[in-house]
Amino acid sequence: MNKHTLFFLLLLPATVRGGESVMTPMEFLNQVRLQNVSFRAIEENGSGAVNRIREKELLTSPVAYANASTGQDGKPFSPPLFEYDRVDVGNYEIGIRRQNAYGTEASLSYALDYTRFRKPSIAGIPISYYDASPVLSVSQSLWKNRFGRTTRAQQELIAAQGAAERYDAEFKITGALVEAEVAYWRLSLAREAVRIQEEALRQARSILDYVTNREIRHLGDHGDVLQAQALVESRTLELKAAEDEESSAARRFNLIRNTPGTSVPEKLVAIDQRTTADIKPPAEVVARADVEAAKLRAESAAANAQILSSQNEPDLQLFGLYALNKRNSGLGEALGDSASSDSPTRLVGIKFSMPLAFDAVRDSRQGACQQSNAAALVYEQKEVDQGREWADLVERLRAAQERMGLAHTMEDIQKRKLEFEKRRLREGRTTTYQVLLFEQDHSQAQLACLKVAFEVLTLNAQTRLYTGLAGGVSQ
Repeated sequence: MNKHTLFFLLLLPATVRGGESVMTPMEFLNQVRLQNVSFRAIEENGSGAVNRIREKELLTSPVAYANASTGQDGKPFSPPLFEYDRVDVGNYEIGIRRQNAYGTEASLSYALDYTRFRKPSIAGIPISYYDASPVLSVSQSLWKNRFGRTTRAQQELIAAQGAAERYDAEFKITGALVEAEVAYWRLSLAREAVRIQEEALRQARSILDYVTNREIRHLGDHGDVLQAQALVESRTLELKAAEDEESSAARRFNLIRNTPGTSVPEKLVAIDQRTTADIKPPAEVVARADVEAAKLRAESAAANAQILSSQNEPDLQLFGLYALNKRNSGLGEALGDSASSDSPTRLVGIKFSMPLAFDAVRDSRQGACQQSNAAALVYEQKEVDQGREWADLVERLRAAQERMGLAHTMEDIQKRKLEFEKRRLREGRTTTYQVLLFEQDHSQAQLACLKVAFEVLTLNAQTRLYTGLAGGVSQ
């Protein structure tokens, strides 16, 4: 059975065997997805991280704004042409601004100012008037955010952080589903182990009955009885251990799917142990989600270093403004004639600022670079670890399958030996006691196969961390 065949088994719907509904592994994984609150929280966090990546678009998206203020001013008019008690003012502005990915910021707004003088001393001075002005302004960073490098770094930072969180969630989800799959096979094989141990105990009791009857008829030795009693106690202890393991596996099974109680009434799929020897590691291996997250964190650290470096650089901006102006004592007239170009305002200039704490700037840049280098080293080590861990996983799977082959060879020999002894018993050439002993050997061989089969299934489930077959966050 290759990995595609095994994964096909996981996808099978619930089947009916012997009149009973059988829960498939995929059904159980779906239960975990729906019922485990922690699992749902991880999925929700991963989906939220995907949506938050769009936050980078807000840096270059248009922004609407509005300002409004009203107040009074009692300071003397300059130059002192006339006197008044105070002036009432109101300022209102509405507009839209946008910054592009190359560091250019532009805004288009409409400003309305209201002025009213209280008790002016010179006749003919208008008591109140309105100033209406459409305004276009543009600024371009020539140093700090030249060509928009800081803006693009901020976009890269947001995208890398969101994607890293998404991969973190995907790795947790895949790991949780692998853990759930292992819990499924653990319970399935624990039930099979109980069945085998029950049969082994039945055989041990048959041996005890056989040697006891021989002792009663003075055909056997009491030492054989004591040995048979010890065998019964040993098998009873092993059955109790198998039942405890089944109970523990059932509790884990229910815990993962967030179901109360320790009872699991569903029947589970019992994989043919011989097919586990044919499981092959996936030929196509992708980077583990946690490695991808480390890569994106390295990218976000580099972008953050770029941002911190730019923030502490001198700022030189070239700006320009063009506005149309209209003043009128009536609001309607001022608004209606504001598009006139009779009295425009034109303004061009530069702005410059520079931090003076040069040592702090140098240390801040150095710290950001060191953090970026550290994140890159973490990613590099994770890549190396991933390759080594994958090789170790494949080797462990190969070794387990070799043991699986040996265990099946032994089980085949024990089975043939038992069948041969049963034929000899029918021919009267051996004893029932010898057949019972061979049945014990066969039961122990079956248990050995069962343990190795569980190891193979567990290792195979872990390979899904490198293929994503167990699940993930949709993008």
